[in-house]
Amino acid sequence: MDAATLKSLKKKYFLAPFMLFYMKHCNYEKLKPKLIRAGMGHIRNESKEEIAYAQEMFETIFKELEGKILLILPD
Repeated sequence: MDAATLKSLKKKYFLAPFMLFYMKHCNYEKLKPKLIRAGMGHIRNESKEEIAYAQEMFETIFKELEGKILLILPD
């Protein structure tokens, strides 16, 4: 990799270690609504039915993950 690529990646992933620490030590129930909002924030120009389907899908996914490890993070 060249210097420009490394500089770009460092700038892009500057907050990654802090986010991983937060996700590792935070309460899952507190994080779940933020993850759903983040996922819903990517929906653009969709019909109301598609938006309702996406909302239900996210809630179902996170309901099923309750009590399970969401991410496998390095110690």
